[in-house]
Amino acid sequence: MREGLRWRLLIAIFVLMVGVVYALPSIPAIGTSPIKKFLPEEKVSLGLDLQGGIHLVLGVDVDKALSNNLFLMGQDIRTEAREEKIFVLQPRLVQSEKLEFVLLKSSQKEALDALLEKSFNRLDAESTVLDNKKVRYTLTYTPEYKKYVSDLTLDQAVKTIRNRVD
Repeated sequence: MREGLRWRLLIAIFVLMVGVVYALPSIPAIGTSPIKKFLPEEKVSLGLDLQGGIHLVLGVDVDKALSNNLFLMGQDIRTEAREEKIFVLQPRLVQSEKLEFVLLKSSQKEALDALLEKSFNRLDAESTVLDNKKVRYTLTYTPEYKKYVSDLTLDQAVKTIRNRVD
């Protein structure tokens, strides 16, 4: 049993010596020493945590998040209007802060106004009757809802970053 312990100790010392030999080139004082010619040429590659960390700057494009949310609300409006047999053309973003779509039949204006008031009261709606008896709607966020979505976007970004860092 003593013989096995002696071999283990010799192997451990050998591995320790090899590790020291490979680590020595990474020590700055050894770089100018004459012993350098007997050591391996490559230094140990240090990770970011051993090099002094990392500086990471992240940003949140709140305006893009607001326009994406507005576009999705436009899709929801079109879907709900279709379920109510109200026919609107594909909603589109204008200046990334306004949602615009056309109601095909002006006779359905009251029904669409009721739908917008009931389900999409977070949006301010303006309507314009066009020559061909169609109605153009332009929707924007109410100031309160815009602030709510902005705050929610920032909170979500902070939570995501914390979850990834932690």
